[in-house]
Amino acid sequence: MGKGKPIIPIRLDTCLMHPKLEAIHYLDFSTAAHQPWSILIEQIGKIEQDSELPEYDQTLQVSEGGGGDLPEEIDPIVESILTYLNQRGLQMVSISRLRTRKIIDEKFSDKDLQGLIQKYRMILRPARLKGGKRGVAKL
Repeated sequence: MGKGKPIIPIRLDTCLMHPKLEAIHYLDFSTAAHQPWSILIEQIGKIEQDSELPEYDQTLQVSEGGGGDLPEEIDPIVESILTYLNQRGLQMVSISRLRTRKIIDEKFSDKDLQGLIQKYRMILRPARLKGGKRGVAKL
C-alpha cells in the first residue's frame, strides 16, 4: 500500500469509507471530544526510530552447514536479537546497529557473534546489508 513507506491512516471527517479501506485501522480525528494525539505522536516516533535503520539489499550470505536441533534454552542474546527484529517487523539488522542499540555488548566480539549464529543456525543466519555492512537475519 505505501510502497515500503510507513503510513499512518487518519480520518478527519465522518464519511463513507471505500470497502477496501474499512478493514484498515486508522486514527479517528473526526470528533472534537476524542482526538488521539498521543497515539499519533507515538507512531511518528516509531517511524523516526525505524527510519534510522539501514536499508538492505537482497544479496545475502547464508551460513554453511546443515540444520541441527535447537538448544533447549535459547541464549539471551539470541532472544534479544529476535525481539528487536520482531518488534520492528524486520528480517535483518546490522551488527553495528545491534551494538548501538545495546542489544549486544561492545565486548561481545564478531567471532563470538558468528559462533552464536552458527549455534542457532535454525533461526539465525549471517546477512550482508546494503553498503557491505555485516548483519544478522532471522530465518
